[in-house]
Amino acid sequence: MNRTQRIIATLASGGLVALAFPPFGFLGALPIALVPWLWVMLTLDPKSIRAGWAAGYGFGFAFGAVQMFWTMPFVTKWTGSAAIGVVPWLIGMGMMALWFGLLGVAMQAARRRDWVWSWPILWAGLEVARSYAPAIAYPWGLLATPLAATPDLARGAYFLSIFGMSAALVGINLAIAQAFSGAKPKQWALALVMPGLAILGYIVRPLFMPPTQPVRVALIQPAEDLAFGDPKTEPKRLWDKFNLLLPTLPRPSADLVLMPEGITHARTMPPVPPFPVGNAGHVMFGGQRGDVPRYQSSFFFDGQRWQYRDKTRLVIFGEYVPFRNLLPASLNLPSGDLIESREPIRPYEMDPPTGPLLCFEALFPDIAWQQASSGARLLAVMSIDDWFLGTNAMEQLRMASIWRAIETGLPVARVGSMGYTMAIRRDGVVVDQAPLGTPAVVPVELSTPTAPAAFPLFPAFPVIALAAWIGGLILAGVTRAEARSEGGRTKRKSPSKRRANKSS
Repeated sequence: MNRTQRIIATLASGGLVALAFPPFGFLGALPIALVPWLWVMLTLDPKSIRAGWAAGYGFGFAFGAVQMFWTMPFVTKWTGSAAIGVVPWLIGMGMMALWFGLLGVAMQAARRRDWVWSWPILWAGLEVARSYAPAIAYPWGLLATPLAATPDLARGAYFLSIFGMSAALVGINLAIAQAFSGAKPKQWALALVMPGLAILGYIVRPLFMPPTQPVRVALIQPAEDLAFGDPKTEPKRLWDKFNLLLPTLPRPSADLVLMPEGITHARTMPPVPPFPVGNAGHVMFGGQRGDVPRYQSSFFFDGQRWQYRDKTRLVIFGEYVPFRNLLPASLNLPSGDLIESREPIRPYEMDPPTGPLLCFEALFPDIAWQQASSGARLLAVMSIDDWFLGTNAMEQLRMASIWRAIETGLPVARVGSMGYTMAIRRDGVVVDQAPLGTPAVVPVELSTPTAPAAFPLFPAFPVIALAAWIGGLILAGVTRAEARSEGGRTKRKSPSKRRANKSS
């Protein structure tokens, strides 16, 4: 395969992967999307770490160009400048390319030792690394994300997490690529280990699900633009909207009334929400708490006392600026940084115990799992998706909530100010959903487990995958040193060979 063919194959893989993600949603692409790029990787000189870097970087750039495109219209709308809107898109592409370049390095090091079977685990390790890297954590565009559209195909994530399901998809692609490249059946059969584990997880998952009891939840979608609306009129607009919607709540009252994030700023406790608290029953919603320091928080009122939980994961450049002291003042947030909570992740003390997830937090499997492990029987996602209207980012945020239900074995109630507002069963099936951008009250009955539902060994695979990826990078360094050593020995032998040839 020449250089031009490798470039075409790499770009083809990026395009096929994009077809599986919103807004296209062609799931049939997932089992074959990576085959062209993996075929390229299988044809490279296994001694060349640089070739692995180049192939990985090229795929990451093509993949990132599609995955991060939503940032351009979002930032353009936010700043009013198309020129500024291009900047985060280019940065996002570059970051994705760097991550996949490192994946290509690890894959080459593994291939030199005939460990191609490890490639699916290395891919999962890369996804874990970029999801939890300090200061720049961003779990976006994970390969398995589109499977949320068909939850039956995703339920092995209860044991393996979304990262393990990504590894299973890579395994299928790798087996096909190896079969076409003439590998022995034993070699490509090893690539099917992760898909086999995912299927096994699907089969045995019901055995781990405890009995359930019903809980009544009412989801209120105010359909007010909390991102780009006029902040001066926002409190009154919300007050009018909630007073219109609250009288339509089902009677008898729901066990929980859930509202979106960002509807109040509580400088002191208790907060002053934009609705009459006495008419809402047991209510949960999100907002900001304090001034210095200032937190993004959720609040719960049971009719007698208030509780709050602060957000533990913040959006880079949206809620805080990393490496602030090293950046120009123009890149700092005008309102100042929010602060991450250092408190243990735990559910609210209520019946049933409910674990809050604020917007960006719903992208992180470990937060939902920690809520479940701490006693939560229901997960409540409160979001402001208004920032991303008109982009495919909203659909990926919606899919993340489905993954959290599957991974924890808990039902999920999700509310967005404009949407997505929906109720999800513990098997990932969406049972009800409000239309986007429409004021709505969605009453729903969900089945919550009567006993802990979280799989205790859930963190095992992400940790193993991350360790494998880091080990692959270390191995790449060893491989490069070995290649240099071999090159040095060859050069030292060259003069004697020339003298032998001359004497003959």
